[in-house]
Amino acid sequence: MQRLHVTLHGRVQGVGFRAFVARRARELGVRGEVRNAFDGAVEIVAEADVAVLESFLEDVRVGPPLARVERVEVVRGEGAARYR
Repeated sequence: MQRLHVTLHGRVQGVGFRAFVARRARELGVRGEVRNAFDGAVEIVAEADVAVLESFLEDVRVGPPLARVERVEVVRGEGAARYR
């Protein structure tokens, strides 16, 4: 099981970003969570197979139409699933 911790910076709050991430995760079978950070970023923890996560990451790098992602930080990890 591969895990990503993704932090997205830019215009990512107040534009439907969390709903976009949740919808895309459901479509791909990605497990995890998404939340707004206090500094205006959006943080995602996602678990799935590597190929699925790569597709998911491509989508969240762009985000919904009103978003403007300026910077993406990705930390990769492996291990037992935390989300079921």
